[in-house]
Amino acid sequence: MEPHDWFTCCINQARRIVAAIDLDGLPSMRIDRPEFAESLPRVTAVYFIFGKGKKPLYIGRATNLMQRWSLTTFAGSRTPDADHHRLEAALELGNATLRWLEVPSDELGITEMLLIQAYKPKWNKQRS
Repeated sequence: MEPHDWFTCCINQARRIVAAIDLDGLPSMRIDRPEFAESLPRVTAVYFIFGKGKKPLYIGRATNLMQRWSLTTFAGSRTPDADHHRLEAALELGNATLRWLEVPSDELGITEMLLIQAYKPKWNKQRS
């Protein structure tokens, strides 16, 4: 088998696996909960921001989910410019939910990329 054929076979299989993920069955938490960030697990994961619809608005990745979403404070005051770049937009939705899929760290990038390709979330920048 040629290297190109092997890669095409592997990427197509990965796409089928990604398409079969039950997003509704993933662990989730409301973003507007006061204890939101502190309650997240310290796992390597691809995460999804959902609003009212069935399609994710944003897909990202984190080597430590809790740390990625922790609100940043300095001397007891919140420093919003250091928060997750989609936090304010998610809070403005009123009932945004974060869902996550635990992924081994060496598969994090490709999994995120395939999920973005599959769902085309509107908050992710689309490359032409």
